[in-house]
Amino acid sequence: MTTPISPAENHYWRLSGTSTLQNDGTLEGSFTLEAEGQSDASIRRAFTRSAQSGWKEYIPRVMYDVSARAEVLDVASVDPYDLSKPMSITVKYRIPQYATVTKDRYVFTPLLARNPFTDGVMSAELATDTGLAARKYGFRARCSKLVEISETVTLPKYHPGDAPPSFASVKAPFVSFDAAYTIGERTLTLKATHRIGKRTYEADEWTDYRAALKERLRFMETPIVLVK
Repeated sequence: MTTPISPAENHYWRLSGTSTLQNDGTLEGSFTLEAEGQSDASIRRAFTRSAQSGWKEYIPRVMYDVSARAEVLDVASVDPYDLSKPMSITVKYRIPQYATVTKDRYVFTPLLARNPFTDGVMSAELATDTGLAARKYGFRARCSKLVEISETVTLPKYHPGDAPPSFASVKAPFVSFDAAYTIGERTLTLKATHRIGKRTYEADEWTDYRAALKERLRFMETPIVLVK
């Protein structure tokens, strides 16, 4: 007997928020992480597999990995033992000197594009080795998963110049990736979707799986440059 594929939408992992980039490069804002299914279980596992005395240390540790200057202003979360609702965590933060500020530029990667939660529990797919161009044998993801990331950043005054970076769209039956920036007079909006459609893949599906993951990693690493 075989277990039917569980749709990625049943295991969504959503990261959304708003932030403000100040003239001195400080980033201040809030974000909410919400998940369901196996993705929900992964978030709960980050807490329930450690002593309760250490739960309060998890978010500060995550933000410290983003920047040693990060300040966690508030954290609100669902009780990880309460299974009546999807697991969610809301964080308010402030990061001095987040952006590199020069005489004529602001250079930064939006926080949620970077994804603070890159550890193997929250984002196991990011640890996949993309070095192989081809595979002889099938491979496995942890589970089908739908990653949805969105953020609106209020910007300091800047001179409209080059368009924000763009990213390739990858679409295949069991994996896809799309990401885009929209920039206005004082706001930058980002949206990204990474769909991992099943757990077990055939060798010939590696090319598309790898392309989607590599493009997501490029999205995480590509900075925004604003001319003052």
